[in-house]
Amino acid sequence: MRGSIHHFCPCRGPDGRLLRDACPDRTRRGHLTWTFAVRLDGRQLKRGGFATRALATEALEHVRALVALASDDPYLRARIADLVIERSRRRGALPTVDEVRRRLGAGLDPTAPATTTREWLTEWLATKRAASVGTRDRYAQVVDTYWRPHLGDVPLDRLRRRHATDVLDWIERRNAQVREARRTGTPVPHDPLDPRRVHRVVDVNTQRMLVTVLSIALNAAVDQQLLTRNPLARFKLPHEDYSPRTWSPEQVVRFVGATADHRLGVLYRIVLLRGLRRGEVLGLRWSDVDLDAGALRIPRLRTKTRAGARTVTLGPSDVDALRTHRRRLAAERLAAGAA
Repeated sequence: MRGSIHHFCPCRGPDGRLLRDACPDRTRRGHLTWTFAVRLDGRQLKRGGFATRALATEALEHVRALVALASDDPYLRARIADLVIERSRRRGALPTVDEVRRRLGAGLDPTAPATTTREWLTEWLATKRAASVGTRDRYAQVVDTYWRPHLGDVPLDRLRRRHATDVLDWIERRNAQVREARRTGTPVPHDPLDPRRVHRVVDVNTQRMLVTVLSIALNAAVDQQLLTRNPLARFKLPHEDYSPRTWSPEQVVRFVGATADHRLGVLYRIVLLRGLRRGEVLGLRWSDVDLDAGALRIPRLRTKTRAGARTVTLGPSDVDALRTHRRRLAAERLAAGAA
């Protein structure tokens, strides 16, 4: 499989025939183009349009190196020949030697058609049926809002860390536009890459979550032998300088008093005074509350950890607020009647 290299001159004489070596401009720099020809698995491959002989030689050596990876395996040699011929026919880029060697080492088919990131993310989401509804919805929202619009057309095996970095840079630019729109009271400029109906600033913690979701999907691609490694492994995001703003005891007392008659006043009270998380307080049922004993039971089912299951002691004013809330609910049910 030695191959050959020759030049091509497009000029023609008065009779319409190619001038070839008779062309007076053939020695002018950049006038000729170069082509290599080689037989692969009994088939002729020609690829031209190279500006110099050196570039044509480099391309030929690339093809030779790819076929050499098959060693004495005739089946693999034919598969690699198919890959080279098909890519050359469509003027596509050939895979690197290291890329094919890496896929062979991982037991992957180096000639398999490329899967796009969009196709894989769609397939991955379909496998998350066993996850909770909230988790599936969160994954789908992240994929549909950020990763599909930006990375959907990128071949999965060509996805790199810089692609994710580019998306995060876009998010920061979009954040600046959202802040400016808020400041000036004007609409956020349209961006075809932003499918959100409501535009909000995407903080660093949310950006971390976006990268985490994509990394989980890429780890699954590694498990399915579509990738040899996760390009987002050890991806680092800068930490945001964030000093949480906390209320003083006086502010808590003022807020609890001001919202005492609000329909969600008892929720605010329990969160602020008893330290319940949002998911815990929203998941409470009356069966979890013992008003006579002044106790509130947090079931393990609605906590993230075994240690989260606990009993919270209620003060007399908490019990009064809960009794008032229960009477309000009963009155609402009575007013609604059969409806």
